[in-house]
Amino acid sequence: MRRFVYGVNVDTKDYNPITHIVVLTEEEARSLEDFEDLLERFGERMVALQVEEEHGV
Repeated sequence: MRRFVYGVNVDTKDYNPITHIVVLTEEEARSLEDFEDLLERFGERMVALQVEEEHGV
């Protein structure tokens, strides 16, 4: 079974810059209606990405 990794930004309801990722099966991915559906159904599986600090030179 194929799996898909979705990268989303839960603050802007967009995909950039990515703040969280979630892995979905092909069936789950195809059944999504919109961003709110993604959050409602699979939000508990989302993993927050650690923000890297920028270092000045």
